[in-house]
Amino acid sequence: MLRQLCAAEGHQFWAEDVSIRDLFRPDVLLTHAQVTDVFLLGLAVHRDGKLATLDRRLPVAAVEGGPAAQELLTT
Repeated sequence: MLRQLCAAEGHQFWAEDVSIRDLFRPDVLLTHAQVTDVFLLGLAVHRDGKLATLDRRLPVAAVEGGPAAQELLTT
């Protein structure tokens, strides 16, 4: 499935070429369980993209521009 998604038209690989310190707002505290998801959201903002997620509790305010970069999927 991953190979098929990566081969799809429009797929782009996003390298982690930005520091986590540059993505998170300095006044926000995160739990260890939130760091990876918020980093991915920050990477989406950095790349002018969207993070597709089912997680309604993702703290999108932890990243400047985070709310607009979240694509909340419904089941």
